Amino acid sequence: MPMRRHHMFYYEDGTHVFQAQSSLFKVHKSVLSDKSIAFKSMFAAQDSTGLPQTDGHSDEKPIIVPDQVSDLGFELFLSVCYNKWRPDTSQASETTLLQLLELSCMYESKAIREHAIKQLTSHHYTIKPITLISIALKYHIKDIFCYAFRRLIPKPINELNHADYELLTVPVWMTLLRVKE
Repeated sequence: MPMRRHHMFYYEDGTHVFQAQSSLFKVHKSVLSDKSIAFKSMFAAQDSTGLPQTDGHSDEKPIIVPDQVSDLGFELFLSVCYNKWRPDTSQASETTLLQLLELSCMYESKAIREHAIKQLTSHHYTIKPITLISIALKYHIKDIFCYAFRRLIPKPINELNHADYELLTVPVWMTLLRVKE
């Protein structure tokens, strides 16, 4: 698949090139370092070695973003880094919002995490309560957990399927059953 330069996040004066799926992003080290502890550490380590930059210096040798991250997910990550969150991206899918949460953990970015939680909170009514609880447990989001747990209480246990049962931990199930009792 041919690589294409991203229409919004390919800056000619950018310092590092990243590849997410088939998109190339040329962005600024200073912006990523400001929003991400992981990038700040990576760039500091690279600078301290005194060796020339290898990966990320050109379109032919980009820094590869992990495969599970879509180009849209990385675009949204950069949108928050550059404070360019667009109204049309507020309709991001559940999967994309989860990628954003995952990226916030991977790149140790408080700003990205806060933004992803804000977006998830604004969409929480469209996501199944069990899925929300699973997300809240994985990413330690208390407010979303409380909201989803309250939504789950009136739901009949018989309406849940096998996959739903596996999403929750034993302590959550025990608490739910006690509350329902």
